[in-house]
Amino acid sequence: MWFLLHYEYSTREYTKCDETIKKLKKEIEDYSKSEKYLEKKELYKFLEPRLETAIENAKKLNKSKISSKTNVYEFFNKIKKYKI
Repeated sequence: MWFLLHYEYSTREYTKCDETIKKLKKEIEDYSKSEKYLEKKELYKFLEPRLETAIENAKKLNKSKISSKTNVYEFFNKIKKYKI
């Protein structure tokens, strides 16, 4: 869900990982849920330009009444001030 929030706000509650991956592949065509892919793609650098969007979408999601919530954005909010 965190990766999807870089592209859009949604309150959809995914019940299966495959549903999330299918949706994510519409934005990142070669996405693969594997450590090898994450290392190869340097996903942080790839998604960094959309970080503010993801943070805002996550904040909005946490204010909604659905059960799917994320606080990953709090970590990125804290570390972005140390960016070199």
